[in-house]
Amino acid sequence: MPRTKGSTNTSTTLQRRITALEGLIERQDEAVEQGLDEIAELRKQVDFYRKQVNHLIALLNIITRGA
Repeated sequence: MPRTKGSTNTSTTLQRRITALEGLIERQDEAVEQGLDEIAELRKQVDFYRKQVNHLIALLNIITRGA
């Protein structure tokens, strides 16, 4: 089936849409990766503060026993 001018325009339009969608997917992938990195960093901070709280509780227990 020979291509007509209309089918070429449709093909070009579809290719542009596909390219735009690929770009969108790539940006979303990057955003997800950044979000995962931020979650990992926040988990480290949570772990650090959890340890700090546990140490403070232990100190408080030692102090209150001596009183």
